[in-house]
Amino acid sequence: MRKQIHDINGVLIDFSNTLFDCRNVISPEKIVQKLKTKGASIDVITAQDFCDAILENANSEDGLKKRKNCDLSYAKHQKIWREIAVETIGKRHSHFIEIFMDALDDPENWLPFSDTHHFLQILKALNKKICIVSNIAWDIREAFRIVGLYQFVDHFVLSYEVGVMKPNEEFFDLACQSIDCVRRQVLMVGDDQHADNAEQLGIKTYIFPDKFPETTMRGLLKVIDFLGDHSTTL
Repeated sequence: MRKQIHDINGVLIDFSNTLFDCRNVISPEKIVQKLKTKGASIDVITAQDFCDAILENANSEDGLKKRKNCDLSYAKHQKIWREIAVETIGKRHSHFIEIFMDALDDPENWLPFSDTHHFLQILKALNKKICIVSNIAWDIREAFRIVGLYQFVDHFVLSYEVGVMKPNEEFFDLACQSIDCVRRQVLMVGDDQHADNAEQLGIKTYIFPDKFPETTMRGLLKVIDFLGDHSTTL
């Protein structure tokens, strides 16, 4: 049983895999369609294999080393991901790689979990200030606007804009300051035990398990219970 906490004025929330579902950002079907406009032809199964291979390489031990700090600038992010893609499927598939790269930061490809809207709605009804905190190399604000969630957010702290990344102490202090809170007044909510865990800084932290839910819901209302504010029927 988690200990409930009642002295929270603000909530810092991660973007990818916490509020927004990354699993369908890359669509082999869409890539195949866009390749046709460039006069290239590839079947969906091959496209899926290419996508899976690139992502597997990117998330391998070597890929993670290459991607370290890549979210401090858009140019660096693009360069490193392109290198990983070329290394994986070869330069001859340049059209595929360009479309794959475009998909990564297309805000229309990023969709929230089905309980994200209700979760943010409850937090605002409880007068909690909300700051979105993300190690990311592009502006995610448009993704929030498209799905009608921007209205709930008080501030965004994005690594490529502030020049530091989670779990850097400076990053979390910037996030707290952006919503006029001190560390003891905020809760950090994320999915990465390394990047999102701010307990060592005196920031209460809620980390979702690594395993994705089998449904489109993330289980975000558990965070409301964790806060000790029983208003999940709003």
